Amino acid sequence: MSAKAVECPFDCIVVTAANERQARSYDAELQRRQQLGVLPESTLLVSVADPRGARVGSGGGTLNALMAAVSCLRSSRESNAAWKILCIHSGGDSQRSPSQSVCGKAWSALNCVGPGGHCYAPIDLLCLRLFRLCQGLAPGSFVVASCDVLLMFPDAMDASVIADGVWGLAIEADQSFGPHHGVYVTGTPGQGGPVTKFLQKASIPELTEAGALLPDGQVLVDSGVVAFDEKSTTTLLQLCSEPPFDGCVGAAEPFRFELYSDIMLALGGVLRKEEYLSLPDADKNPARARAGRERLWDRLEKTPFSAVMVPTAKFAHLGTTAELLAAQTGGIDDPFVRHFGLVPRAFSHGSPQGEGVCVNSVLVSGDLGAGALVEHCILRGSWSAGPGALLSGLRLEQQDFHVGPNIAVQQVALGGAVGDNPDVGGTYVLLVFGVQDPIKAQYASSKARLCGASWHDILAALGATPDDIWPAEVSEADRNLWTARLHPALQLSTENETVPLQLPPLLLQTAAIKGPVPAETAESWRLAKRYSLKELLAEASPATEFEWRQRVAQEVRKLGPDPEWPVV
Repeated sequence: MSAKAVECPFDCIVVTAANERQARSYDAELQRRQQLGVLPESTLLVSVADPRGARVGSGGGTLNALMAAVSCLRSSRESNAAWKILCIHSGGDSQRSPSQSVCGKAWSALNCVGPGGHCYAPIDLLCLRLFRLCQGLAPGSFVVASCDVLLMFPDAMDASVIADGVWGLAIEADQSFGPHHGVYVTGTPGQGGPVTKFLQKASIPELTEAGALLPDGQVLVDSGVVAFDEKSTTTLLQLCSEPPFDGCVGAAEPFRFELYSDIMLALGGVLRKEEYLSLPDADKNPARARAGRERLWDRLEKTPFSAVMVPTAKFAHLGTTAELLAAQTGGIDDPFVRHFGLVPRAFSHGSPQGEGVCVNSVLVSGDLGAGALVEHCILRGSWSAGPGALLSGLRLEQQDFHVGPNIAVQQVALGGAVGDNPDVGGTYVLLVFGVQDPIKAQYASSKARLCGASWHDILAALGATPDDIWPAEVSEADRNLWTARLHPALQLSTENETVPLQLPPLLLQTAAIKGPVPAETAESWRLAKRYSLKELLAEASPATEFEWRQRVAQEVRKLGPDPEWPVV
């Protein structure tokens, strides 16, 4: 990588998790990074899940993380100083990137190798860049960042962080990013400074009307990085003990609110109060949501709100499976490939044919199509991955395992970790879905796809009805790929835990390409215990998945990693 190492300016880094299982696993991953020297030993590292298993939104998660960090600092530091805290949101449920849902998008192994064969993850690269950006950060500051982006800063970085109020990192990007991200409008177009408007996923006409479009067709996109000075951080801490926000830290009934639509839009007069209060809210109780907004407005409306720019900086969004693959499999002309030093063979052993990318895997023979990615796999025999395919976590000693173009196949363990459900030990789920499938699209909509095909065609091939896929309590509007019970649970062999008793046919892939699906096979699938992606997030074992990644890495070390030759 071209970025130079700098000293960490933060006293504490706190990472949010989707559930307690993830939080326990994150503790171990953070400690491992300290041991490798990726993160400094002097910095306190904390992981925290939303309280009581509730989902309190990005705003509630931010307050909960801040409270957890301050509590840990108070108990571990001698002085009650004005600490600098970095909060990293690890990706929530990762609904749009289900291959990273169990472990979290922050921990996706990239084809970028660091100390000890460590494959850098977005959380590593984000931290290293924020260490540079925040060297001049004032004491008492609280920085919040999202791990679904890769930030690319120039080696000679000319930027300074604002001392007063709240600031967000803005990056110039093509206007096509505007409808999918937040967009800053400042008093001086194309430059940092006081924010006059902060648009959320506005259409191109709305961006034009608001004066957000720069002369070259660019916009100032929100990078997912915002920072609060000591005064505004103190305000956030005070809110943690006041209703309804005490519900975000486990002291009252859970309360859900958002970082951007609730906290950021209350700042600096970017909206009129009537506009702010009329925005859609996240909590199920409208009265509590209204009371929360009233309190936020009273506390934050006069807080200065500015945008900080790093000239020539760029970012890549990693919010979906397709975006993650695109970022890792780009060619030599891709600026992110050059900047981060991405390679086609990242700490892997074996030489499969083809032009795809291998990360932390042992691959004997096989064929890897262009734009395909294999991560954390041990594969032997006759196997192949078509162009744009994703193979993740597979430990299958099988012959004739062939994954088609743009299909994702992932093996995920259920239970098996301390505190997990002992009744599902030795059981795994084999996920099959399309890399481009819109996860949240209602199954009957024209945009909905399953393995790239229509739901109607897939269900017909399997002899299934919607009621076979979704339980009655899932509303018609919520029937989508995230909630669909599609993925059967299978038991591993007692003699060899990497071998299933029987390799399940990739039925969804077969149905999508209109291949033959025997009636008895379809019936066995319908009768099997099946999981949805949503259920799997709750019942899978992140600890087991992280442990598997390390076992693969040990096997690579034993066999010898292949040269990390550059992308051509």
